[in-house]
Parts: sequence; structure tokens; C-alpha cells
Amino acid sequence: NTDVILVGKLDTVEGTLNVCSIPRDTLINYGINRINSAYAIGENNKSKGNSGVDNLKKELKKLMGFEIDNYAVVDTMAEIIDAIGGVYFDVPQDMVYNDPFQDLNINIKKGYQLLSGEDAVKVLRFRHNYAGGDIQRIGVQQDFFKAIAKQLLDLKNIPNMTAAIEI
Repeated sequence: NTDVILVGKLDTVEGTLNVCSIPRDTLINYGINRINSAYAIGENNKSKGNSGVDNLKKELKKLMGFEIDNYAVVDTMAEIIDAIGGVYFDVPQDMVYNDPFQDLNINIKKGYQLLSGEDAVKVLRFRHNYAGGDIQRIGVQQDFFKAIAKQLLDLKNIPNMTAAIEI
């Protein structure tokens, strides 16, 4: 299942980018229960000529009312973050969660810190104990992506951009 779904609009005339987060637990009534399972269902039905991206785009069109023109599937977030030397981020709360089924162990302390790629992915995946539930999780993810963008635009990261783009 997908952990983060973002839909963006790039306005090349105005030079703006607007991004909307789709909560992973958004209920849809199109044969599957939650939007975050659309990608996995498509991947599991490739023999029918479908793919994860095709299925997710189809479900997003039903949900949002417009076609997704372009997309990116980022399965290497940790590698990208490591390529730019990590990312500085103010973790909003202690994040502790263990799930042996997923081999997922999160133990990150609250506060401003340099996160490795592995820890950054854990921050993005963390979804337990937020007082504001999934909406607060989305806010943390948006703040995190802003921190990455700010760091990528820093002049000292220009030499790292080639490696990040190649990944």
C-alpha cells in the first residue's frame, strides 16, 4: 500500500506549484475500501493489463474528477535523502512504533535533528499516537517535504543534485 499520495498542479505561466495530500485512509466506493490500496491492487493484477499506477490514477480520477497527466513513484526516498547528506527536520513528537510483521521499528526522538534516509522514511511512515490522527500525519509529511525542498535549493547541495536525480 502507498504511504503518501500527493496530487500537484504545476502552473508554468505563474511559476507556482500547488500540492494536495490525499489521506491514505480516504474511503472510496469503487471496489476497494481505501485509496492507499489502489496501487497494490493494480500491481497484483498486472496479468489483466493493469499496473499499480494505472489503477491509482483511475481511482484518483473517480475521486477528484480529473485525469492525472504525469506521475512519479518514489520508492527510493531513503537513497535520495542520503544522497543529499540527510535532511534537517523538527520532529514534532517522540515517534515509537514496532511492527514485527512489517519489520518496522520506529524510535525517533522529538526535536530538530539531521535525519538519515532510513529515519526520514520512518518519520513519513509514522501514523500512531497523533492527537490529530491522519490529518496531523499529513501536516507532518507536508512540513517534511518543505524541509527537503528548502535543503535541495541550498547552494551547498548543488553538487549532490546529480546523484539525487540519478536515483
